[in-house]
Amino acid sequence: MFWTKIRKILGAILILVCLAAGLLMILSARVFGAESAIICVGLAAFFGVLAGILFVRFYLYDISEAFTGFLLFPRRFLKETPFETGAVYALMRGPDPAKAEDFLNALPPEQKRRPEAALARIELYRDHLGRPEAALTAAEEYLALSGRRKNPCGKAILLAFADLATDLGEPHRACEMLKRELRRPFYTDTEKSEIRLRLDFMTEQIGS
Repeated sequence: MFWTKIRKILGAILILVCLAAGLLMILSARVFGAESAIICVGLAAFFGVLAGILFVRFYLYDISEAFTGFLLFPRRFLKETPFETGAVYALMRGPDPAKAEDFLNALPPEQKRRPEAALARIELYRDHLGRPEAALTAAEEYLALSGRRKNPCGKAILLAFADLATDLGEPHRACEMLKRELRRPFYTDTEKSEIRLRLDFMTEQIGS
């Protein structure tokens, strides 16, 4: 995260320098003769193009990522009914946790796709019903969904998958999932840093 900020600050400085140089060339073109003016205009265009390239390199991905959710997921998501976790967690911690599974199975399809529902199902199978394989499947099914969006639960589900796969003797499978998810736009820079640290640690453990 620290180096990401430094990189963006450096990019902003370079862009401003290029824009300033381009502006200086334009002003110089008005002072010098015709031949020098042509050279100045050419240099101004060069600095303008260079500023554009730097902008694309340092900022376009973040801007496009910010607008992706708005462009790909229309207003219906703004009207989406919030997933109430209280009921399922109350059942999960009650005398018969299996009732929580019935509750989750009875949810409408759009609610079943919610990351909160997936995380609740993972915790139910892993911590209350003693079914780690089912928890791993629930995590994998969520991570394979199309149309996912950034959500704080996403990182928790991914790391739960990594833990479960490792505990079940499949650390390579966990590493492959971490690598795949790092290439996807569903996580913040901070979350990606945490995921990358987990991947580096697991890779080192496998190699040792």
